[in-house]
Amino acid sequence: MFRRFCHNHQGGSSGRRANYQLCFVNELPQVIFTMANLTAEDGGSLEIELRDAASQKRVDTEEFSSMEAQIYVLDGAFESQDWTAEEFDGNVVKPREGKGKLLKGKTVIKIEKGVGLIDKKCLQITDISSNTTNKTFRLGVKILGSNSLGAGIREAISEPFRVKDKRGECKSLTITHFRIFFVNNVLNILIFDVYLIISATKKSKRPALNDKVWRLRNIGKTGKLCEQLSENGIEDVKQLLRWNTTGLLRTVNKTLVLIIKKSFKNLKIIRE
Repeated sequence: MFRRFCHNHQGGSSGRRANYQLCFVNELPQVIFTMANLTAEDGGSLEIELRDAASQKRVDTEEFSSMEAQIYVLDGAFESQDWTAEEFDGNVVKPREGKGKLLKGKTVIKIEKGVGLIDKKCLQITDISSNTTNKTFRLGVKILGSNSLGAGIREAISEPFRVKDKRGECKSLTITHFRIFFVNNVLNILIFDVYLIISATKKSKRPALNDKVWRLRNIGKTGKLCEQLSENGIEDVKQLLRWNTTGLLRTVNKTLVLIIKKSFKNLKIIRE
């Protein structure tokens, strides 16, 4: 279930009054990376709704059954709660010289029966946001066309988010907790805090015990270490931890022991 979120507000005397408004139903992540697919915070597609400005209920009447809307990148400092169409247009971020279009992919979506989707695989931002006033962007969505219906619909504006260079994504750390049970003469319970550094090209941000070992930093998918592990029947994170705990990993490759020490902190064995 999406969170019922809408950045748009109606009211005030300085801006224009609109009977309808576009709204973001779900939010973007607070930080995204250049050329990464634009998705909602939960990894799904971003959803836009057409709502009645007064009741905040979705509008799906026949006259609004099918429209098109354009997606824009806005300056993150644009915080007006009662903006005009001209103010919206004035806050559209222009691409830096030599950088090309700021949005790559499908920038026009259909609004059908009051709902539009920004497909999670169809749109990317090509440049970082650090050059703006407060180092953030917002997304804006505006109905296309100059007819009376389009003129009476306020634009949607997302919450601000940062866009960082994709080359820095692999520096992000994810902390995960695991418990492993296995028999080795006596029952051992392995409890540890894991610091996994994930390659920027992989989708999973929280590797599980059954994930392949090449998801760990310094173990390439087609590299020699991965090949040696595979030859010894070590294919996933769980098997790698077992071998390391029992000391057998050293017999495969001493370098692997150093990799484990760098990736896994506060390792300890508790015996029952």
